[in-house]
Order: sequence, then structure tokens, then C-alpha cells
Amino acid sequence: MTRARWLAAAAAVVAAVIVVIAVIVLRDERVPESPAELATPVERPRRPGSAGATGSAAGALGEAEHAVAERRYAEALPLLEQAYAKDPQPATLLELASVDLALGRCREAKRAAQRVVAANVAELAEPARQLLARIGHCD
Repeated sequence: MTRARWLAAAAAVVAAVIVVIAVIVLRDERVPESPAELATPVERPRRPGSAGATGSAAGALGEAEHAVAERRYAEALPLLEQAYAKDPQPATLLELASVDLALGRCREAKRAAQRVVAANVAELAEPARQLLARIGHCD
């Protein structure tokens, strides 16, 4: 067997083992007991100050965070959309994804969370992955 074939076979075995481990881990993942538990926003790190944020983006973001804290997600959604349009920060997008999920907008939540993961911001990667895992349980 040539070295290239051996490496390809070894890579296939490693990939199969990873898939089996993922199936075992995901099977044991706790499923939310109620829709309210599913909609609870993911805890995420505090947002660092954004030097490029305009006053209106920061104001909308502050109002949105207050609405989310009071579980007024329908009010928070347009505020987060406005803040993100004016200052597109991955942390704002993650909050938007969380609110989308809370409102049952699974498709939009998934797209936004995937964009946060793709942005490759270290402190947001794990909260975005947690949110994606919860979105997988959303109908």
C-alpha cells in the first residue's frame, strides 16, 4: 500500500471514530423540557466597547439588551436589527440569533449563529455553538 493510500485510509478511520464519538455525545445531550426553556437566551460574554459604534447603534443596543433582560423579545428584535445595521458586530449578531430563537424564528437564528461562528471571534465561538445546538431542537 502506498503512503498516500495509507494516509487516506487512516484519515477515514479517524473521521469515522469522530462521527461515532459525536453521535454518542449528542445522544446524551439534555433536551429542553419546555418551549420556554428552549427560548432562554444563551449566556454570552459581555460585549467589549466598539470604537466604531454610532450613538444610535449603541442606544438601540442598550434598549434591546434591556428588553431581552425583561423577556420582551418582540421589542428587542427590531432594535437589534437596527443596531446591527449601523454597526455590524458579531456580538450583536449573536444576540440577534438568540432573540430570533426565543421568537421561534429558527431559520433566522441558525443563519445568524452560523455567521457568528464564521466570524471566528474567540470569545463568541462557544456561545454561538451552544446556541446552534439549541436551535437543532427548535421546530
